[in-house]
Amino acid sequence: MKATSFLIIIIIACSNCWGQFIDNSKGDAFTTAPFFNTEFVKSSHLKSIKGTISTKKQNDIFRVQKGHYAYYFNEMGQIITIEEIHLIGTKLDTLKQCYTYDVLGNLICHKTESHGAAISTYFKYNEAGLIISLEKYNESSSSVPQALFKNLLVKENMEYQKSDSLLIKKKFNNYSLPYSTETFIYSKEGYLLESNELLKMVGTSYNKYYSYNEKGLLSSISSFYNDDKDAYEELCFSYDKYGNLSAKHLMSMGQLTKEIQIIYNEKNYLFSYIIYHDPSNESMELIKFESPIKFR
Repeated sequence: MKATSFLIIIIIACSNCWGQFIDNSKGDAFTTAPFFNTEFVKSSHLKSIKGTISTKKQNDIFRVQKGHYAYYFNEMGQIITIEEIHLIGTKLDTLKQCYTYDVLGNLICHKTESHGAAISTYFKYNEAGLIISLEKYNESSSSVPQALFKNLLVKENMEYQKSDSLLIKKKFNNYSLPYSTETFIYSKEGYLLESNELLKMVGTSYNKYYSYNEKGLLSSISSFYNDDKDAYEELCFSYDKYGNLSAKHLMSMGQLTKEIQIIYNEKNYLFSYIIYHDPSNESMELIKFESPIKFR
């Protein structure tokens, strides 16, 4: 898939400065799941990296906006906060993704904070590192203790069956009743090839197929409903010659709906620019990153 000519020009102008900052082995890059290479971050002693925002509408120029993107890490190299501040109308809107881990490095809490409230998801794991319990709460933060609240929204439990090439995951709802069975199919080398989720009470299935390039890097994830021949969603990933993620494309019903380009700093291999492109209205958002802050 070809990027827009504008994005190609930016990338060529900034040269091929790539790094190994992103872990896209599961296709999680630029989602709410942690997607950074913890070993790389830890060895870089990275504490935070922050970028300013410029936006461009169709037939316009880039204009600097108030707000920023910021990524914060702990000394183990784990992402602990992703902060996005955008100017919405005349007010600054803040969105935070917060992450907490156990001593084994498993994610045990993911919290999304916005407009004074938070949705928190808590996870428990078995000895194999598989999630066996999920609880999602609606929370509020306030300086007045009497105003604090925490309401349970969702509670799910999981059970697993595993063989050499198959992993079967059963999900149970708030009432401890099974509602979903998901099957993961792996190659003998350990690559995830296919996942199939069946919703028991409605008979709907969601099927995903995973493709890899010649170096074994994830190149696409195609998602289908039931027995449909056309994917309702497809994620496509591009890499540089060193295997570093350079682009992510989101296709919906065969149409390109979102495009992300990543340009790295050749000195520290961290983000230099991130470019978001919306083909529906030809708008763009350019994040220009400042010098990183490191642990001493």
